[in-house]
Amino acid sequence: MKQIDAAKLKTDYLSVLASVKETGESVVIYLEDEAVAEIHPVTNLLNNHPLHSLRGQAKIVGDIIAPPLPAEAWDAERGKL
Repeated sequence: MKQIDAAKLKTDYLSVLASVKETGESVVIYLEDEAVAEIHPVTNLLNNHPLHSLRGQAKIVGDIIAPPLPAEAWDAERGKL
């Protein structure tokens, strides 16, 4: 993981972002010898999301908008509130 001082990042931020995009390597930003932030490539964030492993596993069966029961089956329609 690369490291850069905040003052240097201020002057070279475009080249740092280009480097992150090209190499896929994160960059840690230091301010007064203390790590304060980290720049990650977007693709790594998307691939590491917990729900990413479920992609393509769901299957829509039937109408997902219509009510599951006809209106006659509802208690409110039968006056049983």
